[in-house]
Amino acid sequence: MAAGRKIEDASEARRCLATAKRAGLSAGEWARERGIDGRSLHAWQMNLERGSSKSRSPGRRSLRPSAQTRG
Repeated sequence: MAAGRKIEDASEARRCLATAKRAGLSAGEWARERGIDGRSLHAWQMNLERGSSKSRSPGRRSLRPSAQTRG
């Protein structure tokens, strides 16, 4: 059984995941029914969830020299 086509980008992944949710199906079920690689969609889902929990811009950090001991 072929895995199906891969999800191309984050935009496509978001559309697919939203459509699956509206249909009341898991991402894997929805993907299988449409000939899409469920592993690809799941990987995008994890990456999108991981990205949404982080700040989009890391901001600035001040760097201070560490204390050096000589001996």
